[in-house]
Amino acid sequence: MFANIGPVIRKELKSYFNSPIAYVVVVTFLVFSFVEARRLGMQHWWVWPLLTFGIAFAFAFPLFLYFRDRRIEVIGQRSGSR
Repeated sequence: MFANIGPVIRKELKSYFNSPIAYVVVVTFLVFSFVEARRLGMQHWWVWPLLTFGIAFAFAFPLFLYFRDRRIEVIGQRSGSR
């Protein structure tokens, strides 16, 4: 039943990666992550481009948001203890 699904999946993936929207999304995320990492004083900002191109955008973006949220909480705790 699913014997010929491989070529269909490859065709869909190829059309996605040839799409200009994929490039726009990735570049926007990289600019956003760089600006936010500098603004919040996050170390190792270079990890996000590596994860984006090495693993996947779908992995790097939520992970960045998690670490960004943790950093915001730490900054909030420091400013609240003064």
